[in-house]
Amino acid sequence: MKQLEVMNFLNEVSSVFPDAISLASGRPSEKLFEQIDIEKCKNVFLSHYANKLDITLEKAHTLLLQYGPSAGIIRDLLSVHLKNDESIDAEEQDIIVTNGCQEALTMWCLNELKNPNDCVLTFDPSYIGLSGFVEATGKAVFPITYDFTTKFNADELSSCLDEQIKAVKSRGFNPKAIYVNGDFNNPLAYNMTEEQKSALLDFCFRVGLQIIEDNPYGLFSYLEHKERTMKSLDKHNIVYYIGSFSKSICPALRVGYLVVPKGASDKRTQLVALKSLISVNTSQVCQAVVGGYLLQNQVSLLPGVQKVLPDYKRQRDAIVAALDTHLSFDQNITWNIPQGGFFIVLQLPISVSEQDVYTCAQEFGVIIMPVSFFSLDEEYNSRAIRLAFSNLDGTNLTEAVKRLAGFLKQRIQKSESN
Repeated sequence: MKQLEVMNFLNEVSSVFPDAISLASGRPSEKLFEQIDIEKCKNVFLSHYANKLDITLEKAHTLLLQYGPSAGIIRDLLSVHLKNDESIDAEEQDIIVTNGCQEALTMWCLNELKNPNDCVLTFDPSYIGLSGFVEATGKAVFPITYDFTTKFNADELSSCLDEQIKAVKSRGFNPKAIYVNGDFNNPLAYNMTEEQKSALLDFCFRVGLQIIEDNPYGLFSYLEHKERTMKSLDKHNIVYYIGSFSKSICPALRVGYLVVPKGASDKRTQLVALKSLISVNTSQVCQAVVGGYLLQNQVSLLPGVQKVLPDYKRQRDAIVAALDTHLSFDQNITWNIPQGGFFIVLQLPISVSEQDVYTCAQEFGVIIMPVSFFSLDEEYNSRAIRLAFSNLDGTNLTEAVKRLAGFLKQRIQKSESN
């Protein structure tokens, strides 16, 4: 399925079968929203904003409701938050506030993919927001494959990527960057180690590639040790870092940001100019909510995230227990046990198609997400499905897996008889 069609397809399935339990959508837990007092957040930020600009609260409120600077009004707080939570040293001028991560990706693509042969690489399968947008603009995006779950060897990584990049260049294309979603990856739920990230950084620097690091799930680790981001490890200044508050505060705010590499002032100027043409500026009211939330939590997302992490871990454990119980009928069905994030991935003995998604929803009352929907090479990933456990309690997860088991039994039996 084309990347442009995936979200419309899933929305259609969800609307046609509203009573089906959805294991397709990686929505955050709604318990997260209980921490947010929007009006209080706004007022806390207004006091900060007035003090920063040395103006009255009334003037600050007026400025908040006006058009504002395209680069954003909470960059000072984002700089502190990145240092506190991710050990990322980003100056205020390195940060551009965006309308979610999607606008950040859009800005990068429009600014960097200017020539007909410019292209971007992505580890496949990966988030369709990038590949779908590149596809929409008529530019090229190429899949790069590497299994980060196996025993790691830096030379093997270099050799594998070198070969694939040479194949892209042999077709006349000029790769500008590689897109990486390495922390509790969507859709495969793996977590790159710091050793793997450092090796990839060194490789990309050697071959002249930028890195786009998209990190919506990195704070949601169930382990005591949290792997560092590529941006915090980047001694080559090649990483564009993308963050969002959709998973850590709430999706409706549509506030994200792009951090440009240090010293890339020309790129930053170009990106801000592009943003002014795309959306003028990010809602300052929404920025105020994010800013106030950070100020109430020591300019950190960790206090809020840590309140919901036990719930996510319980939900992870609940879906794993349900899979152990209901999918033991076929030893060829396997799954990973993620150490963070929102997803778990099933490997199957059969391929799963678009029609199977409809059949599963209509006849068994559960909506699934084939990994092939995320892939530029659909055949390669046709025997896997991604299950999202982040927005369902244990009871619903158990019921959803029970229904999924019914579908898989029928589908496998049919495949065997054919």
